[in-house]
Amino acid sequence: MNVARLFVTALLSVGLVAFPLGARSATQPGATVRGAVQPNAAARSSSAAGVGYQVLATYTPGTLTGLIAANGFFYAAASVDSTCCNTNLLKLTPQGGITSSALTNPAGIDFYAPTVFVNNTLYGVGYCGTPVIAFCVDAIGDGRVRSVFAFPVYSGTLGYGPLLSLTYANGVFYDVNEYGGGNGYGTVFAVSASGAAEILHHFDQPYFTNYCAYGENFDAPTVAKVSGTLYGVVPTGGRHNLGFFYAIDLVNGAYRVLHSFGGRYDAACPVALINENGMLYGLSEAGEYSSGTLFAISPGGFSTVLHAFSLADAYPETVIAADGKLFGVSIGYPDAYSEPSVWEYSSTGYRVLHSFPQIIQANVNINAPRPQLMYLNGTLYGITPKYFFAITGV
Repeated sequence: MNVARLFVTALLSVGLVAFPLGARSATQPGATVRGAVQPNAAARSSSAAGVGYQVLATYTPGTLTGLIAANGFFYAAASVDSTCCNTNLLKLTPQGGITSSALTNPAGIDFYAPTVFVNNTLYGVGYCGTPVIAFCVDAIGDGRVRSVFAFPVYSGTLGYGPLLSLTYANGVFYDVNEYGGGNGYGTVFAVSASGAAEILHHFDQPYFTNYCAYGENFDAPTVAKVSGTLYGVVPTGGRHNLGFFYAIDLVNGAYRVLHSFGGRYDAACPVALINENGMLYGLSEAGEYSSGTLFAISPGGFSTVLHAFSLADAYPETVIAADGKLFGVSIGYPDAYSEPSVWEYSSTGYRVLHSFPQIIQANVNINAPRPQLMYLNGTLYGITPKYFFAITGV
């Protein structure tokens, strides 16, 4: 069964297929949530049966912050030392080889993590510009780092503070600014590879509040394009102030809120959204057992929880689709009942593939997986602040 059919299976399991087209409803009260884990489940500290985990390489000069697959290799953003910004790019092989790429970076761009690879160029979000620091969409190609478009801090109606993961479709990058814009609460924007920018929507309420404050890095994309429409999630606001799902018509610019998340039997505080064959899947920081959910939502606004995370595998941060399955990373909660983990969701349900015991150095868990996760030839690849790892048997 492919991932696009997972949503249909979930709808059948909770009876949502009986709702009329266009109805905005979450999972019905009392419905069975597939794969749900009860609260206070024992923390896992190993790999699932038949699953292998291996550290492929260790990076000691600084910390790793991002990972992307490109042309059979992997590239990771890394700090030069423990105190510096990210001005180093590492090239990694699936076998664990690691080399530092020589870069020409005249503007001194601090690139956080490349998240898109297209036309032999890596694109991401970083800091750029001197003497005034600004957020920018940056590019790395032919060993040269350049700014594609910069958002001046505290200036203009473009907004500033782009989220860290770009969404790419048909020659255009899409993302969200958390701040600024015409109303002061952030914007949805599009930027072409040549640097032409367009503001698609100005939010009229704060994008982020303290209620949804734990995993606030937003390393996963929050917008996804399906045909001529851009869909997105916002972690706060909506009818219940627990976040909402919206759509922007890229032809006429029309903006609509299609679903307000309600918590309990629904997701709450959504922080990620992806498109897989026209179906949309997302993550939230709360809902069900208050430790996050994996949910599916149709372009019409039908939402259902596929899995509710427990304290043991709390706070999912990223989700990807590959080989008919969904894979993701949960960052966990910093206590004895929780461990970061890499997980899988398929037609047979949910399982943790590997959990990472906490190893604290200088107040940083160096054993926690970063939100970037890659799938290549039946193997998952990821990074922690210090390690490049692989998970086999998935």
